Amino acid sequence: MSKYYMTYEKDNEEIVWGHGETKKESEKDAKENIKDYHTYGDKSRIETKTIQCSKDLIDYIDDEGGENIPWEEIEGIAQLGIVRTPKVITLCGSTRFKDQFESEMKRLTLEGNIVISVGLFGHLEGIDMNGETKKMLDELHKRKIDLSDEIFVINVGGYIGKSTSGEIEYAKKHEKKIRYLE
Repeated sequence: MSKYYMTYEKDNEEIVWGHGETKKESEKDAKENIKDYHTYGDKSRIETKTIQCSKDLIDYIDDEGGENIPWEEIEGIAQLGIVRTPKVITLCGSTRFKDQFESEMKRLTLEGNIVISVGLFGHLEGIDMNGETKKMLDELHKRKIDLSDEIFVINVGGYIGKSTSGEIEYAKKHEKKIRYLE
């Protein structure tokens, strides 16, 4: 990871950011940016802080509008190394593939995603997967897809059942990204 620096300057209520590949460049950029707003009055009231961070954090701040993000939050993000907002991924597939659901949930979570899965494994738990309960579970799963950025289809051996096909079509209709296990 390349090293970058981000500088925060506050003069009264005006907050500006600067960044660069060195601490000096970052501080100079912040001073130039604050001059764009007004000239310095009492220089002793200017608060300046600089942190080392990743280019991803700088891009994130630029995208989100840095003046709206508390400095403490930015420092925390820089320390944790978490920059992007985690993707929300809903797992779809036949509930007979419990082991694969669990392993993919673990893998995707460790990659820094928020993973939504099935609430139960009906095929393995002896629940009637043809009646009203199944219809209700299918509708709940569509609401989970609504909350998601994408779906991840557990298609062991290429198997995609009727409900999963419906979930894939629903995701397409709602412009969700779709990825497959196989």
